[in-house]
Amino acid sequence: MTLPRGSELPLPEGRTLRLFLHWMESAASGRTDLDLSAAMYTADWQHAGTCDYTSLRYAETAAVHSGDLTSAPAPRGAAEFVDLDLEQLGAAGVRYIVAVVFAFSDVPFEDLAEAFAGLMARDRPGTAGPVFDPRQVEQRFDLTGGARVAVPVVIDVTGRTMRWLDVAQGVTGTHHAVHRHVDALATLGRGPTGLFTSGARVGLGELATWQAAARASTVVVRHHDGSRSTYRRRDGEDTEAFAGRIGTPATDDGSGPAPDLGRARLAYLLRGDVLLAAQAEVYALHPAGLEAGTAVLPAASDLVTSLAPASG
Repeated sequence: MTLPRGSELPLPEGRTLRLFLHWMESAASGRTDLDLSAAMYTADWQHAGTCDYTSLRYAETAAVHSGDLTSAPAPRGAAEFVDLDLEQLGAAGVRYIVAVVFAFSDVPFEDLAEAFAGLMARDRPGTAGPVFDPRQVEQRFDLTGGARVAVPVVIDVTGRTMRWLDVAQGVTGTHHAVHRHVDALATLGRGPTGLFTSGARVGLGELATWQAAARASTVVVRHHDGSRSTYRRRDGEDTEAFAGRIGTPATDDGSGPAPDLGRARLAYLLRGDVLLAAQAEVYALHPAGLEAGTAVLPAASDLVTSLAPASG
């Protein structure tokens, strides 16, 4: 899925998260050593510890690194993992985790035959289950361009959320380790988090609410627990008043039959797991089984541009 920078998402259900990194060398890159690292911080962004090739464990089993690989020859390449036990990390006083990928040998990511990293949800901690299960991948991102350091995500252990940063950090030289960059990483984590939680920026949820209020007479809000709230435009209710009511307790539940979601022509979803009418307009953060042949799939930017005032 494509996330706008600054997006905040709930973490997948499960006690353990697995950060992963995979890369494969090319003729241009030669022997290449990438390192997957995690920097841990307290609630006030004081450095609490690291989990990387210099320190494979943090707080015993709260964070565990799979081990340092220093080359990734074709055709199999190499992979590193960091397992994060959120309950143990919280008990150890960790609030934020900044994930980092370093090119230890100062090779730009674009020279590699392939390089990607991401986040998996783990049903079982430790070594139980497959090392890499594609069904458990929540987010995957390619390592591209001339950068040697990628800072993709910050995890809020207490809030059980992840914020997509997608930052390429500039560094020079070789032999990088996360403990040498803890202050810069704290700034990278704290700054965008403060900006995107200040209320100064409009989120996709707010855009979806305005779109729904302007274009629909009946709006259904699905909640994380599976329940639903229904809002029907009242007589004389303008778009502003209708939008202000969506998401509040002022629902119309019980005032009529439950709407049939299969007839919906417009939907904004976290996951594309709702069977909708043919050629319905659907924005889904996780498209899942949605296909362009059966639905109109706008991008996040389309939600903004479609709200432009009419000319004339």
